[in-house]
Amino acid sequence: MKTRIISALICVPLVVAALLQPFDWIWGIIILAVSLIGLYEFYKATDLIKCKPLCVMGFLSAFYFALGYFIVLPSEILFILWLGILFALMLIFNRKINAGMIGLTILSAIYIPFLLSYVIGLRQMIGGEFYIWLIVICAFLTDTCAYFTGIAIGKHKLCPNLSPKKTIEGAIGGVVGCGLFCMLFGLIISRFFNQDVNFLSLFILGLIASASAQLGDLTASAIKRQYGIKDYGNLIPGHGGILDRLDSIIFVAPVIYTYIVNIGI
Repeated sequence: MKTRIISALICVPLVVAALLQPFDWIWGIIILAVSLIGLYEFYKATDLIKCKPLCVMGFLSAFYFALGYFIVLPSEILFILWLGILFALMLIFNRKINAGMIGLTILSAIYIPFLLSYVIGLRQMIGGEFYIWLIVICAFLTDTCAYFTGIAIGKHKLCPNLSPKKTIEGAIGGVVGCGLFCMLFGLIISRFFNQDVNFLSLFILGLIASASAQLGDLTASAIKRQYGIKDYGNLIPGHGGILDRLDSIIFVAPVIYTYIVNIGI
């Protein structure tokens, strides 16, 4: 517990500093770095790290998704070319690379850099300096509210095979708590930053994003269970690897982006 607290005391100021900095391009660098580390952890966990050509292709996808918001790229052509190279590698190294490995490479590109790239898209919106805070609020406060609700009244297991400590009551507490904290955030930005806020819409967003955060957490747990590992890495002492900390954000970012684009808050 002491190690976890020390790591949190170091990481929290860094996260706040990143959220407060005004430059979009810095988010491109952050997402690129996080994606590369996350992909490495994923490849190590799934044993795909032994296949260097596929790892290189996966790392290239991180550059594509992270930089695509800043550089005009022929997206369809590059994507088809990327897929073509993957299948060409399977044909060339048919004794070492099979269809399952190709599938894992494609999954890793979608699961990590593609979904994380929505953080950049959200930051680039008008009002993005406020929207991006919702990612952190929904991901981490869901976990906090679920934890304390589960301790207080949790009785029924949510997914005992994946995460024995999680309860249905905790999950509900996480969803409701996230919705309320989103409304509190809306109150803060409306009162102190003169932003027009639809509190009902913001509450609904909190509910949906919280459910997505918990889905992301359970998805990461399922992958770890399937490959027999406890954590993706040990980059953050007491907390595991990058993917262990960002498994919720991976699912939350695209949900918030899509909701704001189509419904708004």
